[in-house]
Order: sequence, then structure tokens, then C-alpha cells
Amino acid sequence: MNLKADPNELTGKRVLAGLGALSPATMTIVSFVEASNARQAIERYLFDSAAGLSETTDGCMVTLSAVGGEGHLDLGARVAAARAQGFEQIKARIKRGQADGDVPSSADVHALARFVQCLQNGMSILARDGATRRELESVAETGMLGWDARVTP
Repeated sequence: MNLKADPNELTGKRVLAGLGALSPATMTIVSFVEASNARQAIERYLFDSAAGLSETTDGCMVTLSAVGGEGHLDLGARVAAARAQGFEQIKARIKRGQADGDVPSSADVHALARFVQCLQNGMSILARDGATRRELESVAETGMLGWDARVTP
């Protein structure tokens, strides 16, 4: 998978071409990329994650595998790079929201992106430990309240 292009220029078809089958993870990315504003993108990302993560007992491989390398330094570096790429895509979408006027220019893009990333990572851990879709959606709902508190002027 190579999504190194500018995340602002990604389209659903381009993402699908790079990822292949219509897995829950693929649909989450498409939904995120094609959202009409930053809030909708983040909301879709979290709720689609809740749906996808609740369909597996393993959580998200990128979030949970080889967090620090644990004897497999190359694998650890690869998943860390994948996590960093996801963070950059979230940041880019929030920056696009600023450019489009739906996120205030005063908003701390880095902090908001880390907040969203932490929510999704935490949801992955909860899913691995058996949380239901409804429980994960509650996390997403609460997270969006946090988003609104930081982003709404």
C-alpha cells in the first residue's frame, strides 16, 4: 500500500486502487477522505473504526502489533511508520478544514490530531479486550463532544 501522495488529493477510487478489497479498514479510509468537512471526516473515522474493530477480536494490527519492536526492530519501525502516516493524514484533514473554514485557524492541529489518534488507538485496545460495537460507538460519541468543545468557535 502506498498512500504517500498528499492526503488532501486522495480520492475514494485512488484509495481503493491502492488498498484492494472493500474491508472495513478500506471503507473507513474512503469515508474519511470523502467527507465534506473535517468534523464529518473525524466522526466517520471514529464510527467506522467502531464498526470495523467490533468485527474482529484482534483490534487494529497497526495500533497493537510490535509497539516497540520487541525483538523485531524492522517490524517495529514499519508499524511505527504506519502509525505516523495515519497521524499525518488526520493532521492534513484538519489543516484542510482550517483552509476550508470549518476548523478555526486558532485550533491546535497537532493536538487535535493526537486526540483523534488516541481515541482510535484506545478503541482498538478495547475491541481486542472484547468491547462491543455500542461501547466503541459511545467512545466515538464522547470523543466528538471533545472535538466540538475544541473546534466550535
